[in-house]
Amino acid sequence: MSVLNKSNPAGLTLLVLAATLLGIGANLLDTKTSSQPHVILFVIDDQGYSDIGYQKKDFASLSPALDAAAHDGIKLTSYYTQEQCTPARASLLTGKYPSSVGMQVKTPDLTEPWGVPLQYTMLPEVLKYMGYKTHAVGKWHLGFSKLGYLPEYRGFDFFAGYYSRKEDYYDHTATTRTGHYYNDLHEGMSNNYDISSYSADIYSLKVHQILEEHDNTEPLFLYYSNQLMHAPLELPPDHYFSDEDLETLTYDIDSDDNAFTDGGRTAVAKMLRATDRVFEKMVESLKSKGMYDDSIIIVMSDNGGCPYYSGYNVPLRGHKNTVYEGGVRVNAFIHSPLLPKSVLGEYPHLFHISDIFPTILEGFLGYAPEALGTASAKFLDGMDQFPALLDSSLSGPRTELLHNVKVESYAVDSDNSNYTHLFPTVGLRTSIGGRSLKLVHGHGSGMGQTYAIGDSMVVGIDTEMNLCEDLSMYELGDFEDVWSYIYSPASQVFDIDGDMEEVYNLAEEVADAVMDELWQRADHYWDVSAPSALAYGDNSAFQVFADNHYYLCPWQEMSDEDWAAVEGRGPAEGVMWTPVERTATVHF
Repeated sequence: MSVLNKSNPAGLTLLVLAATLLGIGANLLDTKTSSQPHVILFVIDDQGYSDIGYQKKDFASLSPALDAAAHDGIKLTSYYTQEQCTPARASLLTGKYPSSVGMQVKTPDLTEPWGVPLQYTMLPEVLKYMGYKTHAVGKWHLGFSKLGYLPEYRGFDFFAGYYSRKEDYYDHTATTRTGHYYNDLHEGMSNNYDISSYSADIYSLKVHQILEEHDNTEPLFLYYSNQLMHAPLELPPDHYFSDEDLETLTYDIDSDDNAFTDGGRTAVAKMLRATDRVFEKMVESLKSKGMYDDSIIIVMSDNGGCPYYSGYNVPLRGHKNTVYEGGVRVNAFIHSPLLPKSVLGEYPHLFHISDIFPTILEGFLGYAPEALGTASAKFLDGMDQFPALLDSSLSGPRTELLHNVKVESYAVDSDNSNYTHLFPTVGLRTSIGGRSLKLVHGHGSGMGQTYAIGDSMVVGIDTEMNLCEDLSMYELGDFEDVWSYIYSPASQVFDIDGDMEEVYNLAEEVADAVMDELWQRADHYWDVSAPSALAYGDNSAFQVFADNHYYLCPWQEMSDEDWAAVEGRGPAEGVMWTPVERTATVHF
């Protein structure tokens, strides 16, 4: 059980004790400040591996601010996330693998009543106990069917953004998978009626306001979760671009063709340029407020790019929604004036998104070892990367990481009553005999292509699978046998250190003992995984949304158990929506 679990009061006592032992001077950061540093997580949505300037592909000149910050920081060249946004964000904010918190399967639709289970504590809640002011701006997508799932009940003092997987950049409507449209723009515990501005404008202005109004004597945690560069491919306003940009990026997007066309790729290029501008604006605001020198900024994509929306992961195989490298290996870097110049450059060691939680708490914030002891290894899947980040003579703490372990089911009947098409997935990387081997199982042939500019996007999903109506079989027998029974494709094994493109399948070449060891590790993660929190659509949400001026909002009652889980976390019990008129148009 997590020492930070809300059901464990002793864990909270330990947390308070640990908070009293913080001290920047105790770690290897330059001692430029005696206070706790400001921490900013800048998350880019659906940015492909090559969708940034410093990868020197077709976007080489389009992200100068991000490129400069990466150059003057630490590039995490073996950084791994999850294959979808909800599992990735759950892992980032809990420090756990998605399968450890029940968030390993799919992403919640607008009327699906599930989110990160309330018993799990998130990073902002921990930082809040330490005296941080905590803010979230942009995309949430970790549940909103109950009040307890909202950001304000997960440790954030303030939230401005949207709850769903994606929304229109201009009118801020989100769409259910069944085609229903609802407004999805919120500020605090209220609807936001500003529907005339590009969303990046709104969020950039809100971040600027947060920084301007912040008391510099208090540490700040900002979770800046960009809508950019996720679909729909809606072009940013011209004020994001220089005259040279506008001359270079001249193609218009054809909304009926989002594949690798000049129009689609040009739209992504413009969205990257806008992403770079809002990052630059944030850094400028930090500097003007006198906060930059005491800030740690961590930049990352939440998952790989979507080739069907012109995302570009070359040379990596696969894309978002797969556990091939193109779905889970993304760009990330740490930028901070607090970092010694001697450590700037590339960090080649395995780094998982869950590692950010302990690296911030134990490393950058200077947890005394006697405060946590070995607790972090018990309640987090993430590992503290800080010592190796600051000392190149050390190896990274990871020799293994789990990409995911899950079984998904999809509706066969149009009324969503029969879920018998099953899609199992496993992705695991571990060190065996000095080789960094990766096991992939459950992906059809069409899910593992490498798409380059000029390719047409035709996804050929392997539909040869067995059907199984008895879902209880998941609890029976050996993991490999169960999955082989459900789904036909054979396992794939890659040596990532020598084949990051995943071209050479070694499954028939590695020794049986090696394959057995890979599956034993997969069995382990299956055995310790939490039940999926996934719940299918609840039609009672529609009327509640309609009553709330067709804005998304919580629609299910909190149980006594739910209230007990969030006790002390959020606003007063029973607080609901307070519609606030907002009509001002904002510009970057």
